[in-house]
Amino acid sequence: MKLKKLLFSALMLFVVLNSAKAQLEQEIKSFVDETEVLVNNGRRMMLQSVQTRDFERVTEIHRFLVERTHPYCYAFTLSEELAIALLAGNWENFLKRAERFATGGQLCVQLADHQLHHALYAHLRADAVWLADNVLIDEYLTTEDKELLLLFFHLIQNGADELYSRKLRDFRRNYPNSRFNDFVNWLPSPRVEWGFGVGFGVTQNFPAGNMSHYFAPNTGGNITIDFYWNRWTFAIQGDFGAFRLSRDLPSYQTGHRYDFLEGDRFTFGIGGLLVGYQVFRNNWLRISPYVMIGGGSVENNMFSEGNRRDMEFRIFNSFMVGAGLRAEFRVINFTVYDPFMNRIPTGIGIRLDAGTNLPANFNFTPARGHIPYVRASLVWWITN
Repeated sequence: MKLKKLLFSALMLFVVLNSAKAQLEQEIKSFVDETEVLVNNGRRMMLQSVQTRDFERVTEIHRFLVERTHPYCYAFTLSEELAIALLAGNWENFLKRAERFATGGQLCVQLADHQLHHALYAHLRADAVWLADNVLIDEYLTTEDKELLLLFFHLIQNGADELYSRKLRDFRRNYPNSRFNDFVNWLPSPRVEWGFGVGFGVTQNFPAGNMSHYFAPNTGGNITIDFYWNRWTFAIQGDFGAFRLSRDLPSYQTGHRYDFLEGDRFTFGIGGLLVGYQVFRNNWLRISPYVMIGGGSVENNMFSEGNRRDMEFRIFNSFMVGAGLRAEFRVINFTVYDPFMNRIPTGIGIRLDAGTNLPANFNFTPARGHIPYVRASLVWWITN
């Protein structure tokens, strides 16, 4: 009898436990199903409200879903939360979310598409200028708050362009311990712009100082290999050609055994490293002052063959420095593809330089001077 009671009690306990487990399982499933339906329907309603620009309704739906899902999961992604706050003109919510940016969590549903995200940011781009103006006149925002909001508006409207990169660097420099650092570190990094180019063209030289007493202006050629990193430019620059004497140069003046006559050719070559900085640039024009460090020579080439090399007469063969101003016009931009179909942005530019080169030492000191020039070149660029 006792054995039957024990068996019956064990059976009842088993039934009760399984019934409680089944009830809990059903409650969990119902909660998950209810939450998913709630969030999916709410997001669809919000998409319709965004499309009709009913941002008051957007705010109501957002508040309702946040209240129903918190603290279990999130109904919206971080970027959607930011856009909703901005479209509603709620700077406080945006700043709070940006301040707690690292405290994200799991979404309530797996997103089938990004229609809501695209719709929110499409309207945010359209309203960015108007919203930025409202930020500027809001007296309750700190300078740091305003700079963060304006930085984000610029990113939304223009992408990670050069001005965005400058604003981002300025913000990090001005607020190294900002409470928004997690959010700022999430933003796209400053864009690094680089390019490699090869150019060639013509150079018009104008001997100046005492050199102008002996040589007439001449036209030569130039070739350059260029590289730039953001605003800094570097180039290996070479100029070549020939000067002609504008007057006789007798041996008693030069100490050379040969009398040089008006019209005799003196070859010249100048080469060096050019370093510049782009003070202005846009998609079609770049202006940069530069300095040059290198060397060059001007010499008569009548005795350049065989063992007569020592009979050459040099005006100078010296270290040189120079400076100038460069303007480059981008004529056309286009894209080519490598054998693996990787995209390679390229372009063709026309470059104009104006500057002067100064030799440090002259072999023929009566001709001491410098060489102003203007250059025109065609440059082919490969960029990122």
